[in-house]
Amino acid sequence: SSDRRARRVVGDLKRSSWRMAREEDEESDRGERRRRRSEEEEQDSDRGERRRRRREEEEDSDRGERGRRRRSEEEERDSYDRGGRKVTRTVDVDKDDAAFILGRGGSTKRKIARVAGCEIELDESALTITMHGSTQQCDRARDYIDFVKQQRVGPVTISLDSKRDDFSAYRVPDDCIGFVMGRNGQTLRSMEEEWGVLMFFAKTTLHGKPVMDKESLCIFGPLESRRGAEIKVMSAVEHKHPGYCVSSRHELREIERVPGDEDVDGWDTDTILLSEENYSYALGSKGSTRKKLATASGCIIEYVG
Repeated sequence: SSDRRARRVVGDLKRSSWRMAREEDEESDRGERRRRRSEEEEQDSDRGERRRRRREEEEDSDRGERGRRRRSEEEERDSYDRGGRKVTRTVDVDKDDAAFILGRGGSTKRKIARVAGCEIELDESALTITMHGSTQQCDRARDYIDFVKQQRVGPVTISLDSKRDDFSAYRVPDDCIGFVMGRNGQTLRSMEEEWGVLMFFAKTTLHGKPVMDKESLCIFGPLESRRGAEIKVMSAVEHKHPGYCVSSRHELREIERVPGDEDVDGWDTDTILLSEENYSYALGSKGSTRKKLATASGCIIEYVG
């Protein structure tokens, strides 16, 4: 019995020793893991600090570059202004109007700038629009911006009390409006892009009275661009509503012009009647022949009818 008690005591001592050794190993492992974790956190912190510094350096560089460009633009602008050729104007806009004037990816702002012929910058933080160009270009840009703002809240009304040489209006028949607009306005937008004009439907008034009984398709831009877009619209309208643009005598019907919309500098319109056979030949594949003829002659060519 004394031997058995001695063996039990020895066994208990061994088990206790094993437990202590295992606990020491586990504690050592935990300590090693804590050390490694601490080192990793320090490394992450170092990497984060390096990224932060690199980002700050890049931002400083960008700010410096923007500053240099702004100073260069201001110097150039000052030289233009002193020469009496260009002016700079700034207008305030609210947040909703700013987003609408900017358009998707800045498309509306670029379109207005292209049609007006001036530079336009929109600051969404300060809610200001800066226009830089001739007095006439800035005045037109301001008008176009006002028209776009009106579109956001309701119908647009254009006063013809003062003659404009950048404006044409075309009466589109009711059954062709959707066809001319296209799905979500895509057809109209493609015409704007092709001819470098601004197009939308609006009412026109003269001395407070309507010029036309319904909304007209308003086209803004240089004379050549307006005529090109107008003939493009006529081609679409005649396709949808035969006889609206071309009479039974195969003559182009006269267009009612708004005050100020006049052909100048030798500008004129002529028509040539084509047979069905000649039409296909003159058009070419996807309009390629028509485009070549227009390029070679230097005039606008469109098939109506």
